[in-house]
Amino acid sequence: MLIFVYEFYLFIHESFILVSESFILVSEPFILVSESFILVNESLILVSESFILVNESLILVNESLILVNESLILVNESLILVNESLILVNESFILVNESLILVNESFILADESFILVSEIAS
Repeated sequence: MLIFVYEFYLFIHESFILVSESFILVSEPFILVSESFILVNESLILVSESFILVNESLILVNESLILVNESLILVNESLILVNESLILVNESFILVNESLILVNESFILADESFILVSEIAS
């Protein structure tokens, strides 16, 4: 199970929960209350920026480093290493499945193809 907590974005399996804008797409039953929510079947309870994951025995409060199933999640500096993939949010650097996405410099490298967004604007 991958959980990514950054600006209230959560990815649970293939489900997406965005609490701040109240956008929810889940297949499991849930209860959403203001900016907190309870996901019953996955045993997840999120309150503000802290969460408790019961099934995986994970408790994150404020700024913590978490190692879950050989996956690294560092919330404070927004560094996430999941299944040999790197996601670095603060510097807008995303490396997923040998594909590179760098947002600040406006280029995308995917499957040996290079796209420079600023030159494609015309």
